[in-house]
Amino acid sequence: MPARRNDASLPGDCHCRFLAAAAQATAQEPPPAPPPPAAVRVFVDCNDGCDSTYIRKELNFVDHVRDKEAADVHILITTEHAGGGGDLYTISFMGLRRFAGMSDTATYLTQQADTDDDIRRGLVRVLKLGLVRYVATTPVRDSLDLTYRQPTVRDQAAQSTHDPWNFWVFRLRATRAHRARSRKPRSVSTVRSPRPG
Repeated sequence: MPARRNDASLPGDCHCRFLAAAAQATAQEPPPAPPPPAAVRVFVDCNDGCDSTYIRKELNFVDHVRDKEAADVHILITTEHAGGGGDLYTISFMGLRRFAGMSDTATYLTQQADTDDDIRRGLVRVLKLGLVRYVATTPVRDSLDLTYRQPTVRDQAAQSTHDPWNFWVFRLRATRAHRARSRKPRSVSTVRSPRPG
């Protein structure tokens, strides 16, 4: 006669295994480190197109606050659509409290082909550069490094592309006559876009 299993112990056994697996999964992701002492207190104000979780994670050398009144620097990020399908981010760094009167503005232009990851990385890069001025006045500066990335051949080729049309855009419009004797005018127009840069 085969040994009988006690089915009453299975749910508890499964429950214990589930809790052990959940505890292990939680233990694998450490909690975010607290900001360094004397860190610049930053309020990031961005309603559209910002990954606030990613920004907080990558800007780990500042203290993120939820109240603008408690901040040393108020960062206002606005976006507008740009030509070519990209977006233009305008980042305003406004010094408050101990940095009152210290303000800067930076821009970040995305391209139509940029992925969400490209955009958030580029935006964070501009945020880091803009915060250097404020962080450099605190002891946190001793823990920061500034690196220079040598432009690649591809980057240089993109900057030096010669455009014989000088960014001209041509529009062609034609209409078809509905009657043999009646003809509507045909027109060709050109519009010159401002040269980027």
